[in-house]
Amino acid sequence: MKTIRRSYLLALALLVIACVSLSSSAQEAAGPKAVVPTTVLDLGKNPRGERLETKFTIENQGTETLRITDTGSSCACMVVAADTEIAPGEAGEVVVAIDSEVLEGPSRVTAALVTNDPANPKILLQVMLEAVPYLAAKPGFFHYTVHRGFQERGEIAQTVAASDPPEFAIERVESTVPSLEVSFREAEPAERIAGYQGSQYRLIGVLDPDAPVGPLTGFVRVHTTHEKQKLFSIPVSGFVRPVVALTPPRLDFGTFSIPEGEDRYGVTLRVQHFLENADDLQITKIETDIPNLESELHEGRTDHDWFLDLWFEKDKAPAGKFNGTVKLHTTSELAPIVELEVKGERV
Repeated sequence: MKTIRRSYLLALALLVIACVSLSSSAQEAAGPKAVVPTTVLDLGKNPRGERLETKFTIENQGTETLRITDTGSSCACMVVAADTEIAPGEAGEVVVAIDSEVLEGPSRVTAALVTNDPANPKILLQVMLEAVPYLAAKPGFFHYTVHRGFQERGEIAQTVAASDPPEFAIERVESTVPSLEVSFREAEPAERIAGYQGSQYRLIGVLDPDAPVGPLTGFVRVHTTHEKQKLFSIPVSGFVRPVVALTPPRLDFGTFSIPEGEDRYGVTLRVQHFLENADDLQITKIETDIPNLESELHEGRTDHDWFLDLWFEKDKAPAGKFNGTVKLHTTSELAPIVELEVKGERV
């Protein structure tokens, strides 16, 4: 009798376990389920500068619609596009486009997918490739650090040569930096890169003296007849500084009051010039259209800068809001007047 009872209890326990297992399996199967058969693709060797494209397959093995809600990549050179909805039992595509212009040698770039699959909310897909440069440039970059309105010519020259095979021709060049113009011609014997046979070309990049203030970033793209590399890119970098820089570039006194015991309220700015010699620019006069704003200039940290104090005397500080300009008159024709916007409110 005891043996029968034990057998009955054991069977009941196994039945309960089986039911729990089936319930868990059903819960796991419910909802979307993202499955990517291959998460790594190798594109092998490719000429640097080529635009490459490849595809991944993503399957929905769940019972509800799989949604891809966002995409991203580890490199600005990669663009990721994916089917946003995949029905149960269906498969979708993830298209990855890669611009190898900024790559050189073996590289691995990653695409990221954000999904509504609770078990797999973020999927990483990797593309491996080797960007092979069949063309070479010396020095290999256009780098400028100048001030706006510079008087010397902003010219940098490159020699471009090829290997495997060494013969090629340049069809055209284009600059992605609007203020940089580039021309080309065949290289003279003294301009050739040693160790390279075949045709060689000289690129001459000239930066406009009126280039806007700010960073220089982009490429010079060289379109060629080379059978293995039709596009060759040379990076552009650097910075165009203002002739005179004010720190901060605009002055906001904010909302202020002058405390008891204080006889003035003011701020200090740094005035810096980027001309070659310290004596190439001197400040001769300071004027403003803001009533009762006082100013004083004194020595800075180097022989190329000053500290400018601007303040209001307590009894002369304006009431309410004010907005105006401080003008610095200099001895340089490149920046004869430097203007500073000034605003604030006294309460």
